[in-house]
Amino acid sequence: MIELAEAIIRLEAAVGGLKPVVETIPIGESSGRVLAADAVSRIDIPPFDRVMMDGYAIPPGPQSRVYRVSGFVPAGSQNAPALEPGTAMKVMTGAEAPAGTGRIVMVEHTRERDGWVEILDESPTVHVAPRGEDVGAGEVVLKAGSRIGPTRLAGLTSCGLARVEVFRPPRATFLATGDELVPAGGELAPGLIHDANTPLMANLLRERGYEVATPDSATDDPPELREAVGSALDAGGLTVITGGVSMGDRDIVPGVLKELGLEIIFDRVKVKPGKPATLAAGPRGIVLALPGNPVSAFVGCFLYVLPALSLMEGRRTRPRFIPMPLAAALAGGADQRLRLLPARLDEEGRVDLLDYHNSGHVHALLRAEGLVRVEAGAEPPAAGESVPFWPLRCAAYVGEEEDEF
Repeated sequence: MIELAEAIIRLEAAVGGLKPVVETIPIGESSGRVLAADAVSRIDIPPFDRVMMDGYAIPPGPQSRVYRVSGFVPAGSQNAPALEPGTAMKVMTGAEAPAGTGRIVMVEHTRERDGWVEILDESPTVHVAPRGEDVGAGEVVLKAGSRIGPTRLAGLTSCGLARVEVFRPPRATFLATGDELVPAGGELAPGLIHDANTPLMANLLRERGYEVATPDSATDDPPELREAVGSALDAGGLTVITGGVSMGDRDIVPGVLKELGLEIIFDRVKVKPGKPATLAAGPRGIVLALPGNPVSAFVGCFLYVLPALSLMEGRRTRPRFIPMPLAAALAGGADQRLRLLPARLDEEGRVDLLDYHNSGHVHALLRAEGLVRVEAGAEPPAAGESVPFWPLRCAAYVGEEEDEF
């Protein structure tokens, strides 16, 4: 059994050697994709000295009380005339400041009548954004390895980019195993349960932009399982399995992986839940096999599956824990494994541990917003004590460039 840190190192070594596919796509189609090359601005932002307030442009130097209004410059106006000495020009927010502008007087601080404007305020604020103040032409605005989201897409578009180089999203095949599984809505006979892992895992991946295939669940029959896993490997990408990885008589997944020519990189991790997590790799592909209990599968998805898929699109990520105060003491004693417990944030911003029976308690995830980390051998934290909290609903990982909303 290995430590979680070692498991992550081995995962990165196994998956990091794969060469992601790079493609160039229109900027409007790039949301959710990962940059394969630095994005460089084609233009200065703003591309001209930009007026920041509706008002009047006046010359530099000592301020007069009144000015003759020599013109009007709305946003979008081209080739605005220069500001003549001793005159003012009415300007709108977003317009190019006329040449010769010293500052903009806000319209609410003026009074205009019969072609003349009276200045009622002597504030020195300029209210002009100089050309290139935000970004200069040729400047890197987003580094390779950054995932593009709505705000980043807006920023790249404003920099004049029409196309970007991105990594092609990797494909995943998810396969739930077990004789006891019944599809959603199916009738349950004694000893059977509904397959909760397929909707859980497939949608965790899809909501992050990955293509996921979900063939029918496989039974614990070795030939059937071998055929199902072989087909998933032939499809390419990452193969993810839940169930059949523990020590029972019907836990046949590790043996099937070996029969398919894969090497077991690890098969026991010192973490709770999810100890029997297994990574296997070989010429045919890479498989992550997780325990069948839904909470174990959920935790394993964030620990191994999502980081593996990120690596396959050129982006290295690690779990992101944030120190947060604990609302109530954690009951029980120390554990010899690192524990990751489902939790939420209360109205006061404290971490509230959820009622959690065991790794099969899928309903513990209904209100979960993240996981609390309790180190192996550590005494349970007391109320008010700072604990490492891993928010899974927002920026769950730390990479060279953090995720955005």
